[in-house]
Amino acid sequence: MKKNKVKNIVSILIVILSNIYIIWRFATLPIGINAKSVFFSCLLLFFELIEHTEFMVFYFNTFISKDIKVKNSKLGKEPNIDVLIPTINEAYELIEETIKACTEIEYANKFIYLLDDGNRKEIKELAEKYNIHYVARVSHENAKAGNLNYALNLIKSEYILVLDCDMKPKKTIINDIMPYFADETVGFVQTPQCFENPDIYQYRFELFKSIPNSQNYFYQVLQEKKNNINAVVFCGTNAIIKREALDKIGGFATGSITEDIATGMLIENAGYKGIYVNQAEAFGIQENELGSFIRQRSRWCRGCLQVGKDYRNRNYQGLNIRQKLEYFTSIYYWLFGIKRIFFLLLPILYSFFGIVLIKANLLNFLVLWFPQYILKRLYIDKVYHNKRSSTWNKLYQIILSPVLAKEAILELIGIRKKKFEVSSKTKKGVQNKKYQIELATTHTILLFLNIVGYFISLFRIKYFSYYILTLVWNISNMGYLILALIFDLSNKERNDYLYVQRDNYSKMSLIKIVVGEKNE
Repeated sequence: MKKNKVKNIVSILIVILSNIYIIWRFATLPIGINAKSVFFSCLLLFFELIEHTEFMVFYFNTFISKDIKVKNSKLGKEPNIDVLIPTINEAYELIEETIKACTEIEYANKFIYLLDDGNRKEIKELAEKYNIHYVARVSHENAKAGNLNYALNLIKSEYILVLDCDMKPKKTIINDIMPYFADETVGFVQTPQCFENPDIYQYRFELFKSIPNSQNYFYQVLQEKKNNINAVVFCGTNAIIKREALDKIGGFATGSITEDIATGMLIENAGYKGIYVNQAEAFGIQENELGSFIRQRSRWCRGCLQVGKDYRNRNYQGLNIRQKLEYFTSIYYWLFGIKRIFFLLLPILYSFFGIVLIKANLLNFLVLWFPQYILKRLYIDKVYHNKRSSTWNKLYQIILSPVLAKEAILELIGIRKKKFEVSSKTKKGVQNKKYQIELATTHTILLFLNIVGYFISLFRIKYFSYYILTLVWNISNMGYLILALIFDLSNKERNDYLYVQRDNYSKMSLIKIVVGEKNE
């Protein structure tokens, strides 16, 4: 009880200090100094406002709202369920493993469909081998969403289980999920994406047990908290959807290379509940090849921004303000590439060009900024120590920022990318020199500029104390960029496929690695 009281007091203090700081920041714009300073200062304030909004949404959904206990009960019947496995050009062996696992699902009234957008003869023969339905369309518009919508015209079941072709389900997946549909207002039930191998960060830094998986925080914390306000994100796999809800919104959402987030949002807008159950029901493979990993994250970035532009949730009357804010932060989180590049350049703007970003006394700035900043980092890390790390989260973003900043800018100015680039998800890492060179070159240039900026600030401190701040900022940037280069220059190939022990996912704990032996 005492521990919870301290937690509540600290969280309220963080909110008060954060709001005081953000309000004070409007008074620090360098009006009257020069146009360049005003422009860059406003840009900095813009990113700070987005971060502040993200934190406030997180705060109200995490610390204020009482967790809704998701209930299940017996349906009293076993409705028909269509299992849809969309594919385009993924590896044959991955698809076969998923099909085999689907045929072993312990549920009588299931009908399995392999949706092949690659129209491959060997995949058709694979479907025939396991005696499941094979579906291939002539045209391939609207990528994965179009593939799923084409199948909707052929199937009749009351519920649909959607699985990516590399996601092998447990035998009990349907029996575990279906009881939640006893509540007739439930439109879909989402479960986490769990993986049998470490993510690319854990692998390249060789810290399998020491750092959280990059997706832990989303699946272990954020998604579960989204139950509080009915803003659960549909993730495109490991989920069962009520056919009635899909029909009401006209099928899977199109117009974006990530159809999932828009589909879930439209279902919730239509008056249905989206439920997240933090229970492992299927296991897949995380990207272990740099090029495939970056293409996946680029697709997520562009797709979410496309949803933000095409499916403006402010127009949806079925969503309340908290749901709209939740989706806003989920979508525009993907501007982090631009934000991170900007933050890496900020101290350089001042040390090189004298561009004033914050017009304030240095002591006043530190008193108002530092307490709320350090409290937020330490507190969130303490509460979610094995699921989220502010330091590693920032590093993850800095590593991807050279590519995702470019992708986000192109999307925002209207140069769209609608082609669905599928991830290879092979079992052996193969180096991609193109992306490795791009990342390493950008990080090296940024590191060099921060080193030069560090020495400029060091020599100018005696003239103006504000260079102390840029000096510290340069040091922080240099540390992160050195770690980013270690990631970039990792050239090891994985000779053994690293499997994770599945039983650890019952509580979604840190992964435990077993080399060379698969856990069935």
